Amino acid sequence: MLVLQLLLLSISILPPLTSPFSFSSSSSSSSSFSSFSLSAHSHSQSHSSTLGAPPSTPPDSGPLPPYQTSSYALTIAPTTTLHPSSSSRLLDPYITALDARRGVVLTSTYQTPNRYSRWSTGVKELYVEVIGRVVVVPLPLPHSGFKAQGSECTVRALNLRGDVLIDGVVRGLVEDFELKQSEQSEQSEQSGQSVVKFSGRSANQKIDVVVRRSTLKGAGAEREIFVRMMGQQQTNTTNETGGLEEDRTRSTPGLMSIVRSLISTFAPPSASASPSPNINSASAASAPAIKAASTFGLYGALGYDLAFEFQPEIPLTRSRKDDDRTMVFYIPEEVIVIDLERKRAWTTSFEVTDAVTRRSTTDYPKSSMVTPPAHLSQPFVHAKDAKSKVNVADLSRDTVEGGFAKSVTAAKEKFINGDLFEAVLSQTFAVPLPLQLRPSTLFTRLRKRNPSPYGFLLNLGGEGGNR
Repeated sequence: MLVLQLLLLSISILPPLTSPFSFSSSSSSSSSFSSFSLSAHSHSQSHSSTLGAPPSTPPDSGPLPPYQTSSYALTIAPTTTLHPSSSSRLLDPYITALDARRGVVLTSTYQTPNRYSRWSTGVKELYVEVIGRVVVVPLPLPHSGFKAQGSECTVRALNLRGDVLIDGVVRGLVEDFELKQSEQSEQSEQSGQSVVKFSGRSANQKIDVVVRRSTLKGAGAEREIFVRMMGQQQTNTTNETGGLEEDRTRSTPGLMSIVRSLISTFAPPSASASPSPNINSASAASAPAIKAASTFGLYGALGYDLAFEFQPEIPLTRSRKDDDRTMVFYIPEEVIVIDLERKRAWTTSFEVTDAVTRRSTTDYPKSSMVTPPAHLSQPFVHAKDAKSKVNVADLSRDTVEGGFAKSVTAAKEKFINGDLFEAVLSQTFAVPLPLQLRPSTLFTRLRKRNPSPYGFLLNLGGEGGNR
């Protein structure tokens, strides 16, 4: 569980922590903090307003004509409900729900004309979760330390409605990575169910994809896709190859390659890529649906270990646990948007139909809006040393007193010598959350006491050891 209120003064080169991606054929692989949509066709937005601010006008209300994705095998049908009120209290059920279930809340409670606008969005009804990690291995003897060598990712359906999306994701991965299916399927030792395997190579990476029954404890017939990319990453720099750095990073198979594949799988077709003259007219007819689906995307978090996928030659001093996660994203069933500045609010839900398997999310009942299934429940667990009242003595820090000041002095000297261009120094203070408080309570207090352009509350499914 993460509860944070942040004020960003600049956009980092590295992917920031909270990074929603919209499913757009024109989306870039990089993202901005709390970017509500990276879709070029969804809406126009002034560069002077808050990054990720909602569209200037809400989508059309009611069920909208569906649109086909770029693969023409999936159909997305959005339905938008306009709320009579734009009160921030509409977000309260989403905030409190995250005490016990997976989900994401993004909010801006700070307003400055032509710079920041007050808006919020939340997701808690989810189709799929995407969990990835950079694999870190020990350096060969006699060297000490560790290095990044590949990545692993699981794309998991969280319910039977989400399972409808799995086949489309598999087809996208097979096409994007040019994979071939194994001649025979195998039986899973755990469930006795058959598993389907694909494999291939890209650059110096061996890629294996396994489609199997969900390994989430307590899950039913839902499936998951496990992707492993192992091998030595390319380490050529721009100067050595004469190419663009963006080309090098895009050619490196890894977690962001999977993100790009997901975006491609669910993106509406672009006019320039239309193979049929009838597609342009169809796209025009489904334009309202495409606009409404500008909030249909990936909501979650990225970790800084992601950088080592692109720079594996950097030596690491610490090992990583097998259950550490570099990336967690959700594909939502519905999204709420609250635009406090323009006093508008709406909820958009999405139904998905697969023309190949002839399955639709409408074939299955929607998940409960109140109580999630037991195996998806992720209640917050207080620390073992949590107390009813917090004292100054309970405060812990990761630097000794005076250590941060010494770091600042050392950095200033390096600036003078030309060894540093920019540095982000930090120190962490921590204290167990008091027993009578929950993350939602703390988050609500922070929103009131410390207004911020970028605030977020995330339940990434890591509590209680159930991932």
